[in-house]
Amino acid sequence: NKAKEEHLNYLYEKIQDANQFRIIKREGYTAFGLLLLFKDKNEFHSLRNFLVENRVFPSFLWPNNMIEYKWRYFLNLHVDYRYDINDMDYIISVIMKWLEKK
Repeated sequence: NKAKEEHLNYLYEKIQDANQFRIIKREGYTAFGLLLLFKDKNEFHSLRNFLVENRVFPSFLWPNNMIEYKWRYFLNLHVDYRYDINDMDYIISVIMKWLEKK
């Protein structure tokens, strides 16, 4: 969990909420990964596909969840011990490229 916590804190400093997504974080809690929450299914799929095209492989959490909230599509990016800060920088750069296209 130490690597995951370090990676998440690094990402939280570099990536902010955007019109397309919110970053889910809770003080004092180490999340499963970098959790991005979307309200628009097309935006969710757009970033997910863009990440995969750039060799970043997120997981889609709870795909059949029929919740009736405005923000309801969760995208998880793995940030555990298998990765390092260079990988975090790469993830940041891919997300920023996607946001620049918006």
